[in-house]
Amino acid sequence: MPIEPSKVKRIAVVGEGAGVPIIQGSGCATTMPTVIDVPLEEIFKLAGSDIEIVTFRGTSEVDAERAGLIAEAEAGVAGADMVVVFVNNENGYDGEGSDRRTLALAPGHDELVERLVAANPNTVVVVASPDAVVMPWIDKVPAAIEIFFSGQAMGGGIADILFGRVNPSGKLTTTFPKRMEDMPTYLTYPGENGRHVYSEGVHVGYRWYDARKIEPLFPFGHGLSYTQFAYSDMALDKSELRLGETVTVSFTVTNTGSREGKEVAQIYARYGAPRLIRPVRELKSFAKVALKPGESRKVAIAIPAEDLCAYDTARQRWALDDDTVVIEVAASSRDVRLEASLQTKASVSEHRRIARDTQPVFVLANPIARKMFGAFLQKQLTISAEDADRMLEHCANSFFGIFTTFDRRLRKSFAPTDIDALIAEINREMEEQERRMA
Repeated sequence: MPIEPSKVKRIAVVGEGAGVPIIQGSGCATTMPTVIDVPLEEIFKLAGSDIEIVTFRGTSEVDAERAGLIAEAEAGVAGADMVVVFVNNENGYDGEGSDRRTLALAPGHDELVERLVAANPNTVVVVASPDAVVMPWIDKVPAAIEIFFSGQAMGGGIADILFGRVNPSGKLTTTFPKRMEDMPTYLTYPGENGRHVYSEGVHVGYRWYDARKIEPLFPFGHGLSYTQFAYSDMALDKSELRLGETVTVSFTVTNTGSREGKEVAQIYARYGAPRLIRPVRELKSFAKVALKPGESRKVAIAIPAEDLCAYDTARQRWALDDDTVVIEVAASSRDVRLEASLQTKASVSEHRRIARDTQPVFVLANPIARKMFGAFLQKQLTISAEDADRMLEHCANSFFGIFTTFDRRLRKSFAPTDIDALIAEINREMEEQERRMA
């Protein structure tokens, strides 16, 4: 690909989707198209009189017809210079009334591809699906085009791509797994007793594959074209970032191939030592750049500090933490081309709020809590600052709450009203500190 009449004289087009295109989902995903471009008709138009087109139905939803249709197509493609086979997932399981239970193609479609590529290695697979599908044959075919549900003009679009009238420039908005067992919801979907648990938490999509170090079939953001692109000259306009500020990421993209094309450059943030649970990397922005052969263009993308925040459930708000964040410029989530480090400055304290059951280790690690607790002990027990600090250190390895630990280890208990007053005073001072930080 792309198809050149000087090299390709006979094309075999296989699959029911070539004549009856899969352009949309079911249920509320259904529209009333004004005109539908039929892929087979559009291929005939661009092939003209220079290329012979032969067609085969290939498969059927009727089990009894399937074996004969596959065998017919297998025998018919042997003499073609190129095979284009249209496949899809099973229709009707992608609407609001039902969910997909498999990532496999419709019955017979994987077998059709396997047997066609064995008969003719020059096979291009065109896949129509609502989302990711598994492709057990992918290592055997030289090219695959994922069209998802592309709407009524899909036929003309796929013909333009096949014949090189348009250079494909799309990037995947989802991760394609190698097998269903790699998916984040494999053990929890579809749930039981009417309840489904979203156990992956923030690790949705590519974030799951990154966290588990699972190699996908195709990563999020992946996409090829008829040309190639190089990245260079990355720079950040600041080295530190605080809440309310913006960092501008600049870099150069160069078309190093022989065809005009468009590249979707992606910006990810990779966190160094996050206080809260965070993905390995998160997409923060992207830009689509059109370039002629040999042309270079500088791209500048602004990233607000708010986009690097995480939601702190204890504080019930978004928070920026002290961290070294690596800003990545990438062609996909697994194809990082450039990177630069950025220091983010906290908008909240790294320490948790104090409660009755807070363990001593967290009190000791918190400068505000440790100082105020020490003063509390001095006043309550009439002891020196050094003795108060030694008492706190003696409790450091307890897994009980700080007040329970004092009661059990040191036989020291305090009035509930005094405890509540101390906790409130510590938390007020922490909140005031955070206001100053913000």
